[in-house]
Amino acid sequence: MNKSFIPLKWHAVLVALSVALAAEARPPHVPHHFVWPAQSHPYGKPMEEWAVAWCQWAYAFTEFNNPRTDSADCGLGQSGKVWFLADVLGAGGGGGVRECVMPQDKALFFPVHFVFGFSTPDYPLTEAELRAQNKVYFAYNDTNWVCEVDGRAVPHLRDRHRLETPAFSVTLADDSDFDTLPGGVYGPAVADGYWVMLAPLRLGEHTIAIRGGPPGSDDEVNLLVRLLVVPEDEYVPIVVGD
Repeated sequence: MNKSFIPLKWHAVLVALSVALAAEARPPHVPHHFVWPAQSHPYGKPMEEWAVAWCQWAYAFTEFNNPRTDSADCGLGQSGKVWFLADVLGAGGGGGVRECVMPQDKALFFPVHFVFGFSTPDYPLTEAELRAQNKVYFAYNDTNWVCEVDGRAVPHLRDRHRLETPAFSVTLADDSDFDTLPGGVYGPAVADGYWVMLAPLRLGEHTIAIRGGPPGSDDEVNLLVRLLVVPEDEYVPIVVGD
């Protein structure tokens, strides 16, 4: 008898075991149906337009009343079926832990890594110049970016979630984090980055982790958002300016 022969049923068992072990060796991924692809139009709007809306939301706040800081409430300025999750305020990266409470049945849209630029009277730039500038800045920090939802990585982040916005205008508050600029409308503006739209999360506690940037540098980011989703009738909305 050929000693290298393996009965067919045992061969099937070994194949199944190998597949199971390989699956365990890979980090778990967020299910595909849970993350909208970049080419989709969730809630009637293309993803590029959601990125525009995120930027207009994020840069409309004052420096000291801003959901992009660890101390401000993440419900500031939120409305509709999609809520925005903030990045870390200011240049130079950062991170830490952020606490957030939100009502159920809301999708979440946020950047993992992005760059944003706009023209000003002192430094007027065309749309083409802004896009070229963004590409340089984006490439500088395009290192090891990962987004995990409840410990599961968003799959294909780099090749399926890169978005560049159309040109738009942005309204800065009088006391925005752009200290040298007065409040007002600026444009053209463009943004480029990795953006994620999550389907509504179930009730209860969740975590969203964002990591990336050059390790050990001032631009390294390690942000953990502890998110609590509550029934809508138990959520107390925040009014900007309170």
